[in-house]
Amino acid sequence: MSINNKKAAIRTIWIIVSALMICLSSLLLCLLLRIHDIKIYAVLIILISALVFRLITMKYFRLEISEELISIKYNHPLLENYKSANLELPWYKINACQIEKNMLFHYICIGVSGKKRNKMFHYSLGFLSKVSIHKISDSLNSARLHYEKKTDHND
Repeated sequence: MSINNKKAAIRTIWIIVSALMICLSSLLLCLLLRIHDIKIYAVLIILISALVFRLITMKYFRLEISEELISIKYNHPLLENYKSANLELPWYKINACQIEKNMLFHYICIGVSGKKRNKMFHYSLGFLSKVSIHKISDSLNSARLHYEKKTDHND
């Protein structure tokens, strides 16, 4: 099963681009009207910089859950070749997997058993609806149960 938030990321990009156009238009209007208030220019330039930074750092996730492995990939919505922070793990290395939420974002927390010690990885899933959270949780639970059944039959 594959879940991604590409549509939400593209929607966010349109909002950012619209806000950027409004800020640039305001800056141009201030220049044309010869407004000499440094505070207005400072606020507009800071806002434009923040919007451009957010546009550059925007990414969406693709979570793939199968009976053999779990995979998380991040891509930029506008750049097809850009990929970052990939994770592909077989279920036998995972000892815990759950979805957590802080104040704003949801995270998938994956506990991995290593040779020397266990590690916990946190991958951001961004804003998710309750339906998406339920869908991811069900997929994680069913894949984990299927893996455990499979290993019990092999023993």
